[in-house]
Amino acid sequence: MCFPHDDPLRDLAERYQCTGEPPHRLSETMAAGLIPAVRRVLRTGLGRPELVRWVRATLPQVDMRPDRTQPVDPDQAAPPLARLLAAKLIRGRTAPRRQAAETLVGA
Repeated sequence: MCFPHDDPLRDLAERYQCTGEPPHRLSETMAAGLIPAVRRVLRTGLGRPELVRWVRATLPQVDMRPDRTQPVDPDQAAPPLARLLAAKLIRGRTAPRRQAAETLVGA
């Protein structure tokens, strides 16, 4: 079932998964939708705080500039970051959740 959450990124992942698309297609669709938000973070440093933190932490994994003293090109860095984020969101949503231990009170 699809329910809204307090976490907008988790809500986005669940909304995409409710479309019933195959996983590879879902990842492509989600990544395409995330590119503008990631690009905005790269250009301005603004966005949802959790997304800004994630982009800043993950950027070194995709930053292939020979001269890192130059600014990042948001148009080049946004697509691979969006693909990584889409994969992370899908993995997080489809990962098996631990079942809470059942407890009987007063038994």
